[in-house]
Amino acid sequence: MKKIRKSKGTLVLLRDAFDILFVYWLPQGKLKNFLRKYLMKQVGLSFYGLANKGDTILQGGCFMIETVAKWSDVVGDSGKVVIVEIDKKNVELLHYDIKRRNLNNVTIINSGVSDRSCEKELSVSESSHLSMLKNDQISSKIIKEDSFLGKKIVKVDSIDNILIKLGINKIDLACFTVSGAEREAVKGMERTIIKSVPRIWIRCSFYDKVSGNHTSEDVKNILNKHEYTTVFGKLNKNNIARNIFSYKN
Repeated sequence: MKKIRKSKGTLVLLRDAFDILFVYWLPQGKLKNFLRKYLMKQVGLSFYGLANKGDTILQGGCFMIETVAKWSDVVGDSGKVVIVEIDKKNVELLHYDIKRRNLNNVTIINSGVSDRSCEKELSVSESSHLSMLKNDQISSKIIKEDSFLGKKIVKVDSIDNILIKLGINKIDLACFTVSGAEREAVKGMERTIIKSVPRIWIRCSFYDKVSGNHTSEDVKNILNKHEYTTVFGKLNKNNIARNIFSYKN
């Protein structure tokens, strides 16, 4: 077991080094997306593989300051990072650390991500990244209903609406770790997809109760309508989580 972990750690380090040396500095274009496509299939993409210097990035769902700091560093002073986080406590902690670290290119929005502006029920987990919006259409193999501490009503909004309110006309990359709201997140950024044609990275960990499809398949079908190319990362050992990367040349 230790050997496997070491091997994976080494692979991640090599991937990150390759991304920094050969992908990050390439101009945005077909060659860069070709390398991203290959890496996504093999080992996944790092921050430096996904983003470019000067990019405007939107991250839906984020509770770790390390993630925010990394995005801030990758896009640099000429770039912008927008974090949309549903948990108020996480938002307060992120605000504190952003100020402490002087991350001046970061904006934090306290909201859930969906396909429209409304209120929804949030099932609250002890681990905030496992909290999820009520969705009777999906099932999880890792999150059990009786594991939640309680429920509360929260405000959610579409990416299109959030960007309009912020006065942001274009984004270059959208990333989502939104615990079951992947399909709604993509449906709620149709205007942004048409106008900005951003690259999209999503972590999918759920299954549709009716079709049995992994939600990554549903997200791919939505993006196909916009003529996006979608690349699947490898399913984890329990066939639960899969990352996807979508782009349009």
